[in-house]
Amino acid sequence: NNSRHITPASANLAFVFCHLPSPIPSRSSYFATPISGKGGKGGKGGKGGKAPTSKKAPQSRSSKAGLQFPVGRVHRFLKNSVHQGHRVGATAAVYTSAILEYLTAEVLELAGNACKDLKVKRITPRHLQLAIRGDEELDALIKATIAGGGVIPHIHKSLVNKSTKGGGGGGGGDKGGGGGGGGGGTKGKKGGAF
Repeated sequence: NNSRHITPASANLAFVFCHLPSPIPSRSSYFATPISGKGGKGGKGGKGGKAPTSKKAPQSRSSKAGLQFPVGRVHRFLKNSVHQGHRVGATAAVYTSAILEYLTAEVLELAGNACKDLKVKRITPRHLQLAIRGDEELDALIKATIAGGGVIPHIHKSLVNKSTKGGGGGGGGDKGGGGGGGGGGTKGKKGGAF
């Protein structure tokens, strides 16, 4: 009889082998399991499956350039503004965004200083007007009328009362003499009250 005899020792051995963790899975079962996008169960290299791909998170062009203004959106606007078939370089959008960001920061800083001087915490058109007209370069750049901005406080020197010596006679002379130069003074101050 070629029947196998099971001894108590071999029975214990069989029990141990049945309850051991399963060996390395076969190739067919390994590839049958779904692999997630972040490398799955592949581990570090090894024989089974593809090595896990360490994909970098997408980085915006604004963050690459170190800007707050949207480079991609500015690029789209530039492409829409040129004639059909014309091209816009990638660096053109970065350059334009940087210029816009710089000008915005400059105006906001000066308007914030105007707010501090007036002891308020909210920037209004009045503060923008004071900031822009108070800066020579920004005044030359921005010639537009700011709605609700008011006027720059300015009193012509010929209208100021002189309470020093002289009195009536001197005042009349000042009025007559100052009248001729009045037009030039208003022009020099970029528009004066109106």
